[in-house]
Amino acid sequence: MRANSSPDVIVVGGGPAGLTAAMALASGGVATLLIGDQPSAADNRTTALLAGSVAALEALEVWPLCRGHAAPLRIMRIVDDTGRLLRAPEVKFDAGEIGLEAFGYNIENRHLLDALTRRAEQLSSLAIRRERVEDISGDAEGASVVFPSGERVATRTLAPSVCVVDRR
Repeated sequence: MRANSSPDVIVVGGGPAGLTAAMALASGGVATLLIGDQPSAADNRTTALLAGSVAALEALEVWPLCRGHAAPLRIMRIVDDTGRLLRAPEVKFDAGEIGLEAFGYNIENRHLLDALTRRAEQLSSLAIRRERVEDISGDAEGASVVFPSGERVATRTLAPSVCVVDRR
């Protein structure tokens, strides 16, 4: 997306879901503006990626950038934690039993965000602004966001097109 052009879509939320949504739109040629705070380097949380998520990351050319940091989820345990006197026995499923390497993968958010950001920066239809949004509005004429400085950015389409993915 050119720096001075109006976006077709504004995605608010710079976490994994927001980055993925913005990248999917931009990969389809939609001029997209992603707005979100800078991710915290101290984020020690993890994300479990099942088959659909891995397929999406592969389609967006992100999976090769983060697969080395992902731990395969090969065993799935189901435990009865009801506290009843008679409990169902623990059941274990092995991905290999159904011909899979893994049911999914677990990855630290910092590695996932790094891979998503590196790939997002390569997309010409995607602009990223790492800052907060003060207000979001939309009506039949379109949609816009307002930054704390008072600056307003509006979509150029005739239908509201702000996608709020992660509003804390």
